Order: sequence, then C-alpha cells, then structure tokens
Amino acid sequence: MAVKTLRPVNLSMRDRMEIGLLLSLLGEHDGTEWQLVDATRADAAIVDADADSAADAMAEARDAAEIVITVSEADGEAGGLRLVRPVRSHALLRVLTSVIEHSAGSAPASGEQAYRLLRWPDTQLLRREWRLAKVCGALGRGAQTMTDLCARTGIDEAALPELIDTLTQAGCLDTTTAAGRRSSGATPAPSSGLFGRIRARLGRA
Repeated sequence: MAVKTLRPVNLSMRDRMEIGLLLSLLGEHDGTEWQLVDATRADAAIVDADADSAADAMAEARDAAEIVITVSEADGEAGGLRLVRPVRSHALLRVLTSVIEHSAGSAPASGEQAYRLLRWPDTQLLRREWRLAKVCGALGRGAQTMTDLCARTGIDEAALPELIDTLTQAGCLDTTTAAGRRSSGATPAPSSGLFGRIRARLGRA
C-alpha cells in the first residue's frame, strides 16, 4: 500500500478536522492511503483560497508541494484541483485521484496533452494576469494542445506552462489527450451577452 501526504496550509481548524475525517473515512483506495501532515514537504498541499492571506499561503504551499489543492466557498462549480465547501468525500476523492495521476506523469503539460476549458477564472485573477484571458479565449474554441495555444495566442511557449498551471489550480481547466480531442466533437456552449462576445473575439485571436 502506498502512503501519500497532504499538507494543510492556512486552513481553519474546522476545515482541517473535516478533511482529516474524510481522509479517515476514505481509508485505503486503489492501493493508496492519504495522511494529513505538517511536514516540510508533502505530495500535495491544500490551501484556503478565501483567507485574507491567501496569496502568502499559496506561496507557502508551492514551496511545500508541487501540487496545490484549493478550498473556497461554493460560488461556482468544483473542478480541476478546486474544492468547494462543504467538502464532500466524492469531490475530495476526485481531486486526490487527479493528484496521483499527475504524480505518475499522466498529466504533465506537454505538446501531446490537450486542455479543455471548464469555466472562466474570476475577474480578480484575470486582472492579475491578462494573458489568462487570451488562453481562455483560445480554449473557448475547444480543447487545445500547448502547441495550438502558442499558435493561437502568440504567447511564448516557455510562458504557457505557468499560465496553464494557474488556470488548472483555479479549477478552470480539464485535461485530455490530443487524440481524445480529435475524436470528440463536443465544444463548450457559446456564451451570450457582452462577455460572450469578448470571449469569442479572444478565441479568434
């Protein structure tokens, strides 16, 4: 049995107790058991994205683990590595499974990995990094590989992994394979209104 570690960063005592209890209830799943630890390094970190010091906590989490899970209030759909309160066992299991897949090398950002837009990031995040809007606009046309995004957005390919990582951590992206993208005809439903027109324009960039 493999043991994976999850480090809480800036979580309230209530969040910490609830997640610890869920991990205990989940126990061993698919040969892996998760433990909540305060170690310097861990397999993943989990951060309260709503806290006043969220930015500092996120930096601390990235120092502690390669993969960061965020927890926030239920103001949108959970997705990617984002959980919403109250955290449910099935949602936590989904995220932990994604962490294991990422650790195994099944979800690194590469030219063969395709990215699919689940939702647009919050306005605050877009204001901090305007290039995220170009990436989301391009993904509004359907799943794209890193090479596709570089061509459609004009963003340097060296800068794209960090932008993709930011969107993934915010729960805005899902991943698939390039082959899966080609075999699927599903595309996100077009948005209406001002923001929809803006997004469509960005998607044609």
